[in-house]
Amino acid sequence: EGEFTNPAPGLTVYAQSVDATGLIHNLFIHHEKSGSSATTYTADEGRLEKRGDRAVLVMHKGSMQEFSEADVLNFLTFDDYPYDLSPFMTSEQMIHYKPSDRYLHELLFPDLTQDWEKRNYLKLLAEGHSRIASPLYNIALMAMALTAIIGGGFSRTGYGRRIAIMSAIAVGVRILGFVVQAAAEEAAWLNLLQYAVPLLATYLALRSIFRQKVARFIDMRLKPHRISRASGAPA
Repeated sequence: EGEFTNPAPGLTVYAQSVDATGLIHNLFIHHEKSGSSATTYTADEGRLEKRGDRAVLVMHKGSMQEFSEADVLNFLTFDDYPYDLSPFMTSEQMIHYKPSDRYLHELLFPDLTQDWEKRNYLKLLAEGHSRIASPLYNIALMAMALTAIIGGGFSRTGYGRRIAIMSAIAVGVRILGFVVQAAAEEAAWLNLLQYAVPLLATYLALRSIFRQKVARFIDMRLKPHRISRASGAPA
């Protein structure tokens, strides 16, 4: 990703980026064949697929330029073009996506009949639970931001110090989440902590807000009694 590679003799491949769904962006392939012929493919998008027993790279919105052995340039454009990868693969080779490039169901329910997925089951599972738990951090960080603003008493000097402290805590919570994810790659039960960390942070932040509001309410209820007692006291 982001660099030229040579996965097989005579084959040069470049991909600008690969998103979370496995879609390849801005693809370049140069294949030097036997003799003096060479073919170059460029495409806006591409995706690896399995068709029958063959692995193919399906390219979308691209073009092909080919120099024949007679030094004749052939050029064509295409909307979809399946590029057969089987000549570059041995029968023992299989395509394995990184955990971050897989769909959620592929992470939570990997094909354990494949040796690679069986050996990396805990890593795939940790990535899947991390992907589910990630939105919970948005809620936790929002609750912590509210705590920094309205979770404390009024301050004439502003809330900069309180915001700075809460920001540091928020960073610590997110780092703790990454640590838990890494630990879950060694023990499946630790995936529970991937949910516990953001949920606990949310609970503590909201608890601080509501406790402060209750304290202010009680204080406001007591103030009239204090004022009435003060006004009724003998001079």
